[in-house]
Amino acid sequence: MLAAGADVPMFGLAKRLEEIFLPGREDSILLDHHSPVLHLIQRIRDEAHRFAITYHRSLRGKAHTHSALEDIPGGLGRGCSGEEVRTLQQRLIGLGFYTDAPTGIYDEATTLAVMRYQLAAGETVSGVVSKALFEQIMSR
Repeated sequence: MLAAGADVPMFGLAKRLEEIFLPGREDSILLDHHSPVLHLIQRIRDEAHRFAITYHRSLRGKAHTHSALEDIPGGLGRGCSGEEVRTLQQRLIGLGFYTDAPTGIYDEATTLAVMRYQLAAGETVSGVVSKALFEQIMSR
């Protein structure tokens, strides 16, 4: 962390014996297994692991749902995110098809709103927004 320019206090917690290791120190610190301090440190470690695993799964999930339409400007579908998605959501709110707060994430609510729009506009219902459909929605 210091090499990256961050001076943040840190330590490591080994799982087997729940030993605490400090940077630059050879020996470990062992706390009583019933210590509230040890329990707090374990909860912090478990939450950090849960957060990292959830984030990694979300990245893996997005990689598996990649569509060629995502590479085309205005081609939007499930798993896309960014300003174009937020703009689409805001426009669908204005048209009465989307009721959630704009998040910029093309999720199930966005897919359903697009499908409702496609149905009302007489388009093929797919839940995916092509460049032409994006321009049509923006022009209404």
